[in-house]
Amino acid sequence: MSTMFQHHPDGWVYVRGESESYCDTPANFAADLGATYSGLPDGYISRIYVQGKRHVLSDGNNETTQTIPWTDGDTYIAELDTLLVNKVTRNTKIELTVTESSGTALSGVTVSYSGGSGTTDSSGQVTFSGLTAGTYEFTAAESGYTSASVSVTAVTGSTVTGTIALTSDTTTATTN
Repeated sequence: MSTMFQHHPDGWVYVRGESESYCDTPANFAADLGATYSGLPDGYISRIYVQGKRHVLSDGNNETTQTIPWTDGDTYIAELDTLLVNKVTRNTKIELTVTESSGTALSGVTVSYSGGSGTTDSSGQVTFSGLTAGTYEFTAAESGYTSASVSVTAVTGSTVTGTIALTSDTTTATTN
């Protein structure tokens, strides 16, 4: 993920990201921000106010505010990039529901992938968070059922859902 920052004399730092995950407005820098910003590529943008003599950066959102000292622009812009990417990564989730082939939710099922495992709750759901964007293979396994897998693609800053249906591996014998 690439992010570009530009500090402007108006007190704002303009952020250009590759997606709307942590930038709020799709915009063309040259058209929307004027010629003084013409060196930045098109993309999603947001702005962060540099608070005067306090030398801090803040995004101003009470739910996501990240404040860092602003003494060395190059160093702290790099740190801000890391803060924003980490914030987005923490919000990247995959929620899976494990069911029987009939659609009934299964609780207590172990769901695993290369980065760990989890157990479904009473609603048959398990959530994996803090993921980076990419495709993950999840496998659900429970005694009495044939294990099953699903591939799910995590999207940065989003919650993606999926379902794994397990088939009972028991057979019913009928006697005459």
